[in-house]
Amino acid sequence: MLAYHETPDADLNKAVKSGIYKIEAATVNKPAEAGANAVCITAAYSDNACQQTVFASASNRAWFRVLRNGTWGNWLEFIHSGNNLWENLSGKPTTVSGYGIADAMLAYHE
Repeated sequence: MLAYHETPDADLNKAVKSGIYKIEAATVNKPAEAGANAVCITAAYSDNACQQTVFASASNRAWFRVLRNGTWGNWLEFIHSGNNLWENLSGKPTTVSGYGIADAMLAYHE
């Protein structure tokens, strides 16, 4: 069984050493939708660069972000077969040109 680390000061911004960190309700700097009882896996590359991946088992969702030169990027959510439904996507194209295809020839089948 893998051992979890307590998140330093309940702040994911401080969980920069490689390891698995427990996320509680009071943990800050986690994805807003992660909630409690989630885990964060940190892979450190250097003193000021790492990647974090958060898994929220209650919602089957996952996010990642990167620390580069001491600056955290935004949390981005992974897309998977359980959350990529067409009706959940925003900004869907409604025409062929909406897909970036401006010179398509329309075909009609009878």
